[in-house]
Amino acid sequence: MKNWADYLDEKGMIRHLPGPAPHGDQTVNGGGDAINREGHVAFCYEVGNSMGVYSWAQATSLFPGRAIDLEEVIWLCMDTNAGCFTRYWQAPYNKADDEDFGTSRDQFEPVMIPALIQRLSIANQILTMVEMRNGALPNLNIEKGDLNGDALFPDNWAALYRAKSGSGNEIRIFLGDLYLFIQVLIRVFLSYKKEEREPGVFKRTNVGDSLNLTMRTIWGWYCRSTWPSKLSAWVFGKFVYGGVQYQLDVYFAPKHAPPINECYRPIVSKVFPKPIFFDSVT
Repeated sequence: MKNWADYLDEKGMIRHLPGPAPHGDQTVNGGGDAINREGHVAFCYEVGNSMGVYSWAQATSLFPGRAIDLEEVIWLCMDTNAGCFTRYWQAPYNKADDEDFGTSRDQFEPVMIPALIQRLSIANQILTMVEMRNGALPNLNIEKGDLNGDALFPDNWAALYRAKSGSGNEIRIFLGDLYLFIQVLIRVFLSYKKEEREPGVFKRTNVGDSLNLTMRTIWGWYCRSTWPSKLSAWVFGKFVYGGVQYQLDVYFAPKHAPPINECYRPIVSKVFPKPIFFDSVT
């Protein structure tokens, strides 16, 4: 397993390794979708421990020792003057709504789910602002232009309202789960396609699309589940190429990527059935 210490910056935030490919993410400061990665690690920690899937040894080895908590991560990536967020605190704040540096739903949804689970006040404030379209997340504001991801889709709302404390929003959650099932079917179909990455080199179609979908599917299976969310987990686990864990393993295989796939492994084993078309990363 990769060493977590290699993927923490000077403030303790998880990042991709900087530098030229293939060992870096081709940026000067690294980071990548850093706030997204923070969300996935926090989600695994919260949900995995709640499920009881981690042994004591796993709980101490799969998660990095941190000098920063989730709320501090959110504030760190916020430009309080501009009132918006970036994917990584070293990204240029004056380009918060840029497709390379801005924070869209794809980057921010994963950090919002565990933040709402932890009942952080900032998470509820952000959710309210997003609902009102006041522009805290510029790429979620249609009027400002969506350069990298548009308005929240129904399955995004379902995941967020599941995480929000209290009851209610059952209709929103159910409709979101129907949409989630459609997304799972699309992802399963695309997982069998191959694209030519460079002449003579083929790669399965963007396994990165499976990352946030895996989170939403796990969350729908575990919290306030509906029949569409349960069915989504079964279909995704059974039919996506290689299995859900394979999709994660491929995505985080590059040396510059942190070992978040290992955090997911015990959860994936519990939630999803064994795939029909199994594959592994060697």
